[in-house]
Amino acid sequence: MAKLEIQNLVKQYRSDVIPVNNISLSVEDGEFLTLLGPSGCGKSTLLRLIAGLETATKGKVIIGNRNVNNIAPGERNIAMVFQSYALYPHMNAADNITTALKLKKMPPEEINRRLTQAATTLELTNLLDRKPGKMSGGQRQRVALARALVRDPEVFLLDEPLSNLDALLREQVRSQMKQLFKSQNKPVVYVTHDQTEAMTLSSRVAVLYRGEVQQLDTPSWIYSHPANEFVASFVGSPQMNLFTLKRQDNSVKLGGNTIAFKSDDYERERVILGIRPEHIHLANSEDSDVVTGKITLIEELGKEKLVSIQINNSDLIIRALFSLDNLQEGDTINIALASKFLHWFDVSTGKRINNSI
Repeated sequence: MAKLEIQNLVKQYRSDVIPVNNISLSVEDGEFLTLLGPSGCGKSTLLRLIAGLETATKGKVIIGNRNVNNIAPGERNIAMVFQSYALYPHMNAADNITTALKLKKMPPEEINRRLTQAATTLELTNLLDRKPGKMSGGQRQRVALARALVRDPEVFLLDEPLSNLDALLREQVRSQMKQLFKSQNKPVVYVTHDQTEAMTLSSRVAVLYRGEVQQLDTPSWIYSHPANEFVASFVGSPQMNLFTLKRQDNSVKLGGNTIAFKSDDYERERVILGIRPEHIHLANSEDSDVVTGKITLIEELGKEKLVSIQINNSDLIIRALFSLDNLQEGDTINIALASKFLHWFDVSTGKRINNSI
């Protein structure tokens, strides 16, 4: 078994272009780490540095206690699955899966054993004679996964492998992948901008922005305790409501409504308040943090409705998720912001701050 370690890794193209900026992290055996972030955040570059497809400016990539910085990609004993599948169009599935093994002059009996095992695991037995042009997107993706499996690598690297699939197929393959890599008990590094993939597949998630890790935690902790304003805005769908508000002693004003806030070490005049749409409900007599506003838009999401509410005495719009059918655009309603789900961020640094209320 092999642990993957990244120590103070930097990739710099110019003084003002640093897609990977001093990143350190580790991935244990059996751990599924997702690199999550928007386009241009450095996640794919980081994956290519691990694979050896890019050369690091500084730092180390260590696989199984071995520094692989000066080792060619083919000698690092990693397997990479690409967004584009990267299959040879003139070869059938079986040949695509086993080409790397043949190049290593592995005995035919061992090649057939690995091919049979991977094809059975990924339900490809009846497709081994087909060429990529005769396969669906999901089938081509499973061939690419099988090609990675047969190599029996120390580390699996996956670069947005589901992005070319439609929504239903993506969900099916995602479920297969989770079971597949759980059984492998190897370090897995997965790149995506899709937070659903990150939340459902991962043991841990590293949220990247501008070449730096903003937060590295379990999916549930990142969702419930975002480390800063960026993570709060990027993780969660629908997006978290975020408001920059003026602080008055132990409270802030949200429109004409008062929301309790107290922090022993926060002294700035303004603070950022965050609340997820799913943590807002219609107010009752027992609620304290109550906001009044007019419904400006109702969006049907199937099971629930995403309701946009203009807060009284302001131009601010807050969005909430409701399952009620009796709400209409133009209605004035009172909503409660559940105090235990309020998030507060420093207006200058964006970092999470603690509210002692």
